[in-house]
Amino acid sequence: MTVSTGEAVPSITLDGQTYLIDSLSDQSKQLVAAMAAAQQELNRLQTLAGITQTALQAYGAALKEQLNTPGSEA
Repeated sequence: MTVSTGEAVPSITLDGQTYLIDSLSDQSKQLVAAMAAAQQELNRLQTLAGITQTALQAYGAALKEQLNTPGSEA
């Protein structure tokens, strides 16, 4: 699915077929909106997963450094 809203006429492409959003039924427009919201949420969650992965790596590096520092308590 590709939603193109940057053009003069917003459209959606499904399985290689492009549809003008203005020509869709109200129910189809609601489904397009739901798909766009789901994609936006997926993008947000993927970003959050990346941030969390980075934090996990940083915590691991900090722990490794702490454990390898002479005189530190393990």
